[in-house]
Amino acid sequence: MKAEPSGEIAIASLSKQDLVAVSRNGLTDAARFSACKRLLSQKKRTSRARGLFNNGNDGDKGNLGVIRLLSRPTLMAPHRRGFTQSYFVLLALSKVSIEFDCPLPDGEAFDPSHLVEECVPISLPLCVEDDTYGRLSGNVCTGYRYKGKPIENWGENWVDRGADEQLLVVQSGPVGDRLIFKASANG
Repeated sequence: MKAEPSGEIAIASLSKQDLVAVSRNGLTDAARFSACKRLLSQKKRTSRARGLFNNGNDGDKGNLGVIRLLSRPTLMAPHRRGFTQSYFVLLALSKVSIEFDCPLPDGEAFDPSHLVEECVPISLPLCVEDDTYGRLSGNVCTGYRYKGKPIENWGENWVDRGADEQLLVVQSGPVGDRLIFKASANG
């Protein structure tokens, strides 16, 4: 299967101290990106999903099988009504191909209607856009099942053309969402 965009999305809350550390004037884009990556790796509460992307609702046709939306983990921007909150969004996206074996009894043909794509919905603010793929919506497929049995090796043959990592710092509050800055590994 192939899908574009696909890859990884991660979201983590930022404290006021974190925000000050990564927003300092004089930081190059590369230094800001490194500081963000370091802070993100230290976060204990990070929503993260890696997989092929698809579009649709529960029960719709996905990339090959049928979409089943999971309630956890969520790829949703943290938001508490009436409060201002800052958070990281990591986007590591590319065109991705995966290949996996689906064990079938002898003589049985593969039936895509029995393949379930377990997906996490993406819900990001409008200000979050990838430089290549733009605004992201849809789902990240984080697992597969065939006739109710999990397919364990689905991520072993993951091929991408090199993910372009971008880190965005976003602030959500009573007056809406705003992008504070975006940094990438490429500067």
